[in-house]
Amino acid sequence: LDWSTRVNIALGAARGLAYLHERAYFQASKVVYTDLTPASVLIDKDFNAKLSDYGLGLDRPKVRKSVSFALDSSKWDECIKRDVADFGLVLLELLVGSKNMKRLLARNDGSTRWIPRLLREESKLQEMVDSELRSEPELLNSMRRLAAVALKCLRKESHLRPGMDQVVTLLEPLHSLE
Repeated sequence: LDWSTRVNIALGAARGLAYLHERAYFQASKVVYTDLTPASVLIDKDFNAKLSDYGLGLDRPKVRKSVSFALDSSKWDECIKRDVADFGLVLLELLVGSKNMKRLLARNDGSTRWIPRLLREESKLQEMVDSELRSEPELLNSMRRLAAVALKCLRKESHLRPGMDQVVTLLEPLHSLE
C-alpha cells in the first residue's frame, strides 16, 4: 500500500475507535473494543477502514463483566487505554509492514519494549519502515509524525496515553504532508 492509503486507513480506524469510546452507547454504556489487532481493521474497495469483531470474541460472562466496567471508572479507563495501546501497534504495523513487524517481534521474543527506542532513532526508523516506502524520502516527515503518534499510544504509563479523539487530531494533518 502507498503512504497515502496507509494514512487513510490509520485515520479511518482511529475515527472508528474514537466513535466507540466517545459517542457509541450500548445499554447506556460506552463501548470499548478489546483486543484490537491489524486483522480487525478491514478495508473496503476504496481502502476505507472499518472496525470489525469488537467484543464478539468474548464469551457471555466476560461480556457481562466488561459491560459492568462502565460502572467502575478506573476499570473503564483501563480498557480505553488498552485499546489506545493496541491502536499504537496497528499504527506501527502500517508503518513497518506486516512482514517486517513479524520479523522484528520474532527477533525480540515477541516483546514490544524495544519499540520506543527504535522509533526515536531516525536511522532505525528508516530501517524499520516498509521497504516499499523507503524509496520515497519526501515522506519521511510524515512517517516520523506517525511514529510519534504510535509512541504516544504505546506509552508504558497508561494515564499518559492520549484519548482516541486526540489521536484523530494528531493524524489528520498527515493527509496534507503526503
